[in-house]
Amino acid sequence: MCLQTISYTLTFRNGIIAKHFVKEMIPFFIKVIRSSNLNLCLILFILSLSTAASAQDFITWTHVSGGTVYGTFPGGTVTCTSTGIGIAPTFNTPAGSTINLNGAISSQTFYTYGPTINPPSQSLLFAFSMPVIIISYNMHDIDKGSFSWDDGFVFAGINFSSVVTGGGVIATTSGVASGAPDAPGTFAEYAYWGNSTTAVTIFSINYLVNEGLTHAYLGYSMQVSIRERIKVIGDTVVCLGNSVLLSEVSTLSQSWALESDPQNVFSTVSSIYVSPLVTTTYLCFNTPDTVRHTVVVNQPVQGTDLGPDDTICQGESITLSSDNASSNTKIEWQNGSNKPKQVVDKSGVYWLKESNSCGYETDTVNVEVLNCSYINLIIPNLVTPNGDGLNDLFVPIESYGIKSMKTKIYNRWGTKIFETSDLLIQWDSERFSDGVYYWSVQYTDMRNEEHDLKGFVQVLK
Repeated sequence: MCLQTISYTLTFRNGIIAKHFVKEMIPFFIKVIRSSNLNLCLILFILSLSTAASAQDFITWTHVSGGTVYGTFPGGTVTCTSTGIGIAPTFNTPAGSTINLNGAISSQTFYTYGPTINPPSQSLLFAFSMPVIIISYNMHDIDKGSFSWDDGFVFAGINFSSVVTGGGVIATTSGVASGAPDAPGTFAEYAYWGNSTTAVTIFSINYLVNEGLTHAYLGYSMQVSIRERIKVIGDTVVCLGNSVLLSEVSTLSQSWALESDPQNVFSTVSSIYVSPLVTTTYLCFNTPDTVRHTVVVNQPVQGTDLGPDDTICQGESITLSSDNASSNTKIEWQNGSNKPKQVVDKSGVYWLKESNSCGYETDTVNVEVLNCSYINLIIPNLVTPNGDGLNDLFVPIESYGIKSMKTKIYNRWGTKIFETSDLLIQWDSERFSDGVYYWSVQYTDMRNEEHDLKGFVQVLK
């Protein structure tokens, strides 16, 4: 018996397509084996399936301005800002040089050139428009003349899972300890870092002073991945001032940010308590999906107000309304109605209760229905403020059909000593001396007709 191996490697855009392919193609492979002339051989099919991340690609660097390199990637943008002594980043690889940046093409690379004094190069700060996983961060010495990569750096704000080096470079997942000079024309030094352990929005490489040498030309490329799938968690409803726990379980560390500001990662723990003042959406990166939590903030019911007590004429009506009518507010009137408005045409006491999950408020109003065909106002001409409970206050003898009224009282010298808009007036003259006082009344009746009355009242204790 012999053994023949047939190997296939297939790449799919997602795992569902891959599973469907296996289901449909296994019968085909069996048919091939049965019809083969190699019936004395054991044919071993090795089928390798992989899924391609459609939002994973090298950054394309588009232009340089004022020491900053600008780039794009699927779904976002990135800037690389240089700081320190040295020549600002640029694009064009020096003539006659060779470069290998892990599969990147020319538009996906840029380079720096260090001076012959310390520090050897400008440090670089990368800032992304959204959290990304760095699939690969690649650096390579551009082989030109006798210069070589001789100085190290450390990463800040990022950790990688792996690193591959060559040409004598001594590196870890945290940075480069040192380069190693190579002879002109030989294979240049390089280091490739793979798979950041968390999503990042900003990180930097900070060069060290290490023997006072220069690296000459260094090329850079970077491959990133963003989360394409958004997993939406049902809304969580809380009352204003309360906290809610948001939690995601993953083998990776989490990065929490606001949907309105995804670059600002404010927490990297699996569970967080939040107390938003308004409805807010939170994003959690580094789970199998980007998880979207929306916390809906309910305001407690406020401002339940039916207005002041009111009077209307027979045959008329007024409309009482809820000012807080919404899908989150429950409305209840004294008659059991849950409508936002109630039409009133009868005398009575009316109340409204408005409630939601955060509490309730109530208000009451008195409505009086009058016979507006009869309007009368009779003002007394004598008060006896002696505390016997009889005729102690200056009040109308009869008041009917009066909508509004303003009363003013003057002493014998014409000085105003009292003013009120109370329909019952209720002037207490106990502290005033006996004598004659003069009054004026302006009122509007229920037919909206205006009247002016004047008279006098004698105070007798």
